[in-house]
Amino acid sequence: MLLNRLNISSATSTLRGTSDGFVVRQRGRFSSEPKLLQVRAAISDSGAGWFESKVGKVGSYVDKKSHTGHGNEDGEEMVHFKGTAVIIKKLKVLDVVDRIADIQDDASEILGGKHVSVQLISNEFHPKTGKVLVSSEVNIEGWFTIFDPWTAEELSFHLDFAVPRAFGVPGAIIVKNNHPNEFLLVNFSLDLPDKSSAHFITNSWVFNTEHTDGRVFFRNKAYLPSDTPAALQGLRERELQVLRGNGNGERKHGERIYDYDVYNDLGLPDDGPKHARPTLGGSLEFPFPRRMRTGRPPTKTSPDCESRRSKPFYVPSDERFDHVKLSDNKADMVRAGGHAISSKIEAKLMRKADFDSIEEIWKLYAPKEKDIKNVLPGKVDIEYRDQHSLAFVQELTARRADGEKNHPLRFALPQVLQANDKAWQTNEEFAREFLAGFNPIEIKLVTEFPIKSSLNPAEYGDPVSAISSKHIDGHLEGLSIEEALSKKKLFVVDYHDTFFPWVGRINALENSKTYASRTLFFLSSDETLKVLAIELVLPPKSPDGAKIARVFTPPADSSKTNYVWELAKAHAINNEMAVHQSINHFTRCHAVTEPIIIASHRQLSKLHPIHQLMAPHFKHTLEVNSTARMNLLPAGGTIEEIYTPREYIVRMAAAYYRDNWTFSSNALPNDLVKR
Repeated sequence: MLLNRLNISSATSTLRGTSDGFVVRQRGRFSSEPKLLQVRAAISDSGAGWFESKVGKVGSYVDKKSHTGHGNEDGEEMVHFKGTAVIIKKLKVLDVVDRIADIQDDASEILGGKHVSVQLISNEFHPKTGKVLVSSEVNIEGWFTIFDPWTAEELSFHLDFAVPRAFGVPGAIIVKNNHPNEFLLVNFSLDLPDKSSAHFITNSWVFNTEHTDGRVFFRNKAYLPSDTPAALQGLRERELQVLRGNGNGERKHGERIYDYDVYNDLGLPDDGPKHARPTLGGSLEFPFPRRMRTGRPPTKTSPDCESRRSKPFYVPSDERFDHVKLSDNKADMVRAGGHAISSKIEAKLMRKADFDSIEEIWKLYAPKEKDIKNVLPGKVDIEYRDQHSLAFVQELTARRADGEKNHPLRFALPQVLQANDKAWQTNEEFAREFLAGFNPIEIKLVTEFPIKSSLNPAEYGDPVSAISSKHIDGHLEGLSIEEALSKKKLFVVDYHDTFFPWVGRINALENSKTYASRTLFFLSSDETLKVLAIELVLPPKSPDGAKIARVFTPPADSSKTNYVWELAKAHAINNEMAVHQSINHFTRCHAVTEPIIIASHRQLSKLHPIHQLMAPHFKHTLEVNSTARMNLLPAGGTIEEIYTPREYIVRMAAAYYRDNWTFSSNALPNDLVKR
């Protein structure tokens, strides 16, 4: 690296070409003066023969002599590809660069001569040798600078590749990282002689490759397996083998292996039987989608259970939150902590564990605002060029979507309460939330009346619902029940079969009481839902007894509060929230997607059009699921602590998955047709 002129500001780098190298032009955030660093792209001494030994029918067509003139030793004309690699160095925490790692990488270059290099792979074979055409390795020069940025800034490096004209457009690149630490290859592109560009599928962490074959990145062009250029087929298969692994050993940081396992890590059997949890998946009783295999050692007392000693749980590095997403997440956590701090302090000082009134709950929220604002942002997210390098600070101080500031100690008041502070208590809002609330995928059309359970009558008793004509006659706008059915006016949210097998066990727990619930609705002539009745069911008190079912209907005089009716609604909503979180949110959304993500990486090359189509939709899901297994789902986790079913909640989810979930029935439009 030749130092021409330096300013002490740090910045993202841009590069422009010169006849004898490249000039790195860095502009600071707080200074308009650039600093210029002249960098010469160099061709490494290695390059020939590496692929031939690793992949087979691949070899170097371009040797070092090829770069000294306008042709190679065979007299072929040479062309130059101008490459641009954009990277982010290893981060320590959030948006801050790991300075120790950066020094280690710099030292490996200066003292050890170890570099990051890039090699181009052609789609073509050499006409004489039959080997795949590859360029020599080109080192990324200028990695070491005196004034490196301290934050997660994108650094650009330019490289020059000389190849025969017959090389064609490269189909892949090989990146070798001989530094001790990883870096994020944000993107890599080539400017071709015809003024077009070739882009490659990157945005991936590249770890040290001294003892591996280097990282393969394919050009951003989709191929079905049968259409993949023959020169790339070996690389495609090798990459899939790396991602599949061999199914053995504990997964380590920096690996990219995608493999399956059952949910055998939710319990803590070494802490006693009370903390043991059954394995989800691999059994008839509790089938469940597979999770990412981590290979952690078993617990001491239960060899079938995986220990939870190492955190965070393994997921491939590219599946973890990027620094912007992580900063956003942590900023939300800080805000949430600030919102909760006042109530926590009060609980400690007053030694209170419960709210005594609705008014105490209201104190958690910011005051009502003068106007109801649109919750959708009026403009697009912050442009990349305007984003602060410390994304955490920017996210923490960002305004809400409606342009207002976040209250530091109170939660934002829900929009529905901005309009009417009693809305949460009305029957109209109660019904509306089943269509427009957290969980709109349970309500379904009533096709027969009375409603019947699908549970085995020999085990669970009379399947007929206790909601009868006497509860709803006179509330159907003059229609008979048969007419209401034929006109598709009756709807139900039925949690009877989901809860009833578990109610007895849940109610035997300390501080947990629940019912199996059904909520019946009528579609009024004004196209709004009206709640007709709520059924709450308990199991029989004795083995030979009948189940206990009570039906509650709205009070005739809505101007007065009927607290029995309000309590019935509370139980119905309580079941709604438990089902939403454990079944519809985690199981039907996150859990069923995880094996699809794993299978996609194991079976579909990044060249495959379906992989390229689905990859953005899979982003961060494995990290979210891993965090759920660490903190939300296990014994004593958040889900068990705050939802009424407690330790049975994930078992209920597995039972629902067993009895109801199929891929086709849950797909759209099938799910809507079914309901």
